Amino acid sequence: MAHEVGDPPQRTPLSREMQDRLRHGIEDDPHKAYRTLVTSMVQHHWTEQQMREALLDPEHRGGWWYRRLAERNGGPAATGDLRYRIESARKFIAANPPVVDRQSASEKVAQIHASAEARPWKGRTGTTDRLVLDALCRLAQKAGGPVLRASLRQITEEAGLGSADTAHRATRRLIDAGWLKKTHDSTDTTGTGWTLRKPTEDTGTVVRLFSGAETVPISSAHDAFRRGALGGTGYRVLRLLLMTDDPASARVIAEALGVTDRTVRTRLGEMHGLGLVERLDDGTWRPLVTDAEGLARRLDAVAKFRRTAGRGEKVRERHDKAREMWLDWASDQRRSRLGVIAGGRPQGRPVKSNTQEQRRAAR
Repeated sequence: MAHEVGDPPQRTPLSREMQDRLRHGIEDDPHKAYRTLVTSMVQHHWTEQQMREALLDPEHRGGWWYRRLAERNGGPAATGDLRYRIESARKFIAANPPVVDRQSASEKVAQIHASAEARPWKGRTGTTDRLVLDALCRLAQKAGGPVLRASLRQITEEAGLGSADTAHRATRRLIDAGWLKKTHDSTDTTGTGWTLRKPTEDTGTVVRLFSGAETVPISSAHDAFRRGALGGTGYRVLRLLLMTDDPASARVIAEALGVTDRTVRTRLGEMHGLGLVERLDDGTWRPLVTDAEGLARRLDAVAKFRRTAGRGEKVRERHDKAREMWLDWASDQRRSRLGVIAGGRPQGRPVKSNTQEQRRAAR
């Protein structure tokens, strides 16, 4: 008796991408084609019988893995595997529901970001952790909610860091602090799964010193905020001044950011010399340029003057090369395991390793 998938059981058409995958499969990874097709069919309320008919159709190359399983191990084994995939797909969909109300999901990310904004980030790693959390919040807004996929390279580029190792250490600290949860490992084609959240316990004193704009026209990924120029702390100081409606003293800024007065004064002095901020008679500071175009021109000049212009592009180029090398390596590994004929369809059993061949010969 067929096991019904979804409620109600009336199925809906697959997406164009999945229809194409059902017809043509994935050249060097037929197992992935099978898994993803089952997940998509569950999402579109296909029954087990409808799935089986589609996968057994010899015109559908996406069902090659399922047909091979049925030929080798028999129909009951293939049916058991299909039911296991269906149950796994249901669990995955339950844990990662599609975004129905994009506005409420976006508001949730904004609340998490506001909670981070209201706390000082102290210690040697505080600035890096805050930059990474800000980057994840921006990526989450693009993804439509607090559940997202992002590789360490993406986070590195978005946060304006120099290496993925730095981003990795920051994500570990954010996980320990309760701001972040890792939900899935990265794959050949998708980044790591993350879920943003607010810590269950208060992680610091809430600082309510500023009121003003919620967004500012600068990004920590700009080359002006690289090491050797203004750095991450310089970005946080300038960002805070741009957010507030009133000038602020170095001590107040230091208290809000969780850094020392001396660090803030040093950064303010640098930015004053570069024409980004000005000091008033009462000792407070305010930004000289607040419009997006003017800030962009001034920051470009700062990056050029400090000789950090182009570093972000070099990081992206390095990451692109690393991605290409990884994808080529992963493709070669799959091909070596499966074997590939001229038509691009796998044949025969997976290639045995030397160790397996030696053990069989020794019997």
